[in-house]
Amino acid sequence: MLWCLKVQEESFQSELKQLQQHGSVTEKKSRLIDLAPFLEDKWKLIFAHRGGRVVGGFWDKVVTKVVKPLKDVTHDFKAWWEYGSMKVKDARLCEGTVQEHCVKYDTIVDELDLYLYSNGESGAPPFQLNINKIDEAMAKYSSFEPSKKLVIITHGFTSSYKITWVQRATNALLGQNANVITTQYGSKADYILLANNNGLIPLAEAVGRHIGALIDQLITKGWNGSQIHLVGHSLGGHISGIAGKYVKAKNVSLGRITALDPVGRVFDLLEPERRLSFDDADFTDCIFTDAGHIGQRFPTCAANYYANCYGKTQPFQTRSRLFASPVAHSKVSELFVESLHSNHVFQAKKCDGGIPCKDVTPDRCVDLNGTIKMGYPASPEYKGFFFTKTNGEYPYAKIVHGEPAKLEDLDKSPTSKSEGTNEGFCA
Repeated sequence: MLWCLKVQEESFQSELKQLQQHGSVTEKKSRLIDLAPFLEDKWKLIFAHRGGRVVGGFWDKVVTKVVKPLKDVTHDFKAWWEYGSMKVKDARLCEGTVQEHCVKYDTIVDELDLYLYSNGESGAPPFQLNINKIDEAMAKYSSFEPSKKLVIITHGFTSSYKITWVQRATNALLGQNANVITTQYGSKADYILLANNNGLIPLAEAVGRHIGALIDQLITKGWNGSQIHLVGHSLGGHISGIAGKYVKAKNVSLGRITALDPVGRVFDLLEPERRLSFDDADFTDCIFTDAGHIGQRFPTCAANYYANCYGKTQPFQTRSRLFASPVAHSKVSELFVESLHSNHVFQAKKCDGGIPCKDVTPDRCVDLNGTIKMGYPASPEYKGFFFTKTNGEYPYAKIVHGEPAKLEDLDKSPTSKSEGTNEGFCA
């Protein structure tokens, strides 16, 4: 099957002018290197015909640096660079060559799946949930009821609900007497505009509104918004924020939204009404591991935790510096999973002067007698900016009481088998 892209080109001069308006062109060019990891696997499937013909051509001749291993490169496809990603206008993903068959944004919800994992249903497969099946789910799973905490987990772009961190988080939460719903927006939606910034906005809005509509129905069935906690990685952070806004418009406030390195790029330029913002829930907390690169450059939540500074000097090991940014961006999910274990403590310091390593040095941040914790146990009592130091490998928490938790044990639990690793960092 041939996948094609129909693209309306923008002029180079127009794009260059736009880049100059938002900052140093040199700074933007330095981020071209972040593209390298994105041209593997799914990118090859999208840019290439089954026969191996690659449709390439990137601004500033980046194609010669990034897709050098790929053969038969052509320059039929042009896209200009903005905030470390591709900007394509009026693109549609098509089956065959018939434009009428192109996928439109209103079909995204058709590709969205929701999976319910209910505490107490050991060995049971996940229940495929939708707005019309809430009563059926409650009848099937007696433990799926309003008195229990509900956590809704949303993965990042090009990822999956079967990715390791989502499955491990689900299993850990089930062990803490919570019910969990995981989301899957994929298939055709997974490819719409690829990592095009303009395409991520309507994608986040469509998926977020659908999740919000589900929550709205749960509220009518007796759930309390304060008992609902949304967790989203990268693009999933903004999706969670949109869901929170949807519910808030109906005079219901969610208890908490946790955004794991919410993606920046074009979202840095959006008004709060179209992205995650600090008031989308009673308590919003962000964990940043790649701020200013793939992650947002500006604080978004009521509580903003910066692991190992502002997107710099991350201790996580990578094959080369080419992978430093995406590895840091994906690593945040592992930090969150580890924080679900009470004996692993990510102790944080409060930085009243602003973002650590950007506005203030970490030595100016204050440890309030070890009471501030990053991750799942974060308290709504603490708002503002925080600094946390982690290890470069597991256990990432500097403080571990007793033996470190064996994360592989979370792979042997009631949920469906995880697939792949925590890669899938394309926003």
